[in-house]
Amino acid sequence: MRTFVINMQTAKERLKFMDKQLSSLWIEYEVFPAFIWKNLTKEEIWKYYDKEKSIETLWEELTLWEIWCALSHMWIYKKMVDDNIPIALVLEDDAVINPKIKEIYDKIWKKKIEQLNSYFDYMTMNYSLINFEKFINYVKSVTKKFINERKIFKLIIYLVGSLVFFILDQLFNTIGNVFWPIIVPKYKPLYLTWWYFITLNWAKKLLWVNDKIFVQADLIQELFYKKIWLKFWCVFPLLVKQNEVFKPQITWRDNLNLNKNISFEE
Repeated sequence: MRTFVINMQTAKERLKFMDKQLSSLWIEYEVFPAFIWKNLTKEEIWKYYDKEKSIETLWEELTLWEIWCALSHMWIYKKMVDDNIPIALVLEDDAVINPKIKEIYDKIWKKKIEQLNSYFDYMTMNYSLINFEKFINYVKSVTKKFINERKIFKLIIYLVGSLVFFILDQLFNTIGNVFWPIIVPKYKPLYLTWWYFITLNWAKKLLWVNDKIFVQADLIQELFYKKIWLKFWCVFPLLVKQNEVFKPQITWRDNLNLNKNISFEE
């Protein structure tokens, strides 16, 4: 199976970390050079990025960091189409992998191409209904928006629904630890891209509807799962987490705002 590790050339410690994990699991991989946001020219930004659509969808612009990350994933999808790769495993270079994951990897790899296309479009090993840190930051953002718009009733419904998702997430992970592994189809994906399997069929669809970047890489599946009928599967318990050593020591949204002052004016 073609396996891609997204990595910047300067991030040698991250690549060494990933090599040690994947080698121990006997998984061969290719390094996919990530876009370096500092090197993006103004022309490239406008070629790949749709500012108006981003504001319309997210209520704010993307940062260079977000554009870079999304482009790295989208160019893997383009490579799959160009090279006719039926299925690929994509990893970001800060993923902490549970060794049990090899069982799922082997199970998928043994399936025939025809079976894969009917089985799933996209499968993640780091699925969680609620990522607590992102959940809190997103709740703050949505709460502020609803309060500003005086939509208190909608805010209450949103907060209750989020709490239910959080409780269900804890329940699924508990059951998954007891009856390992649980592979289930999910109604909607969530914002995590550290490790996932993607089929050629889904890569083609994503390139078709996402010709320019306007959301973060983590939100691409979320945005289009209804529009182009995503068959999304996930594994419980959560088997891939983010390496805390490589994680920026700032909050999620602050990290994305580091380059917020970049001018996108014509």
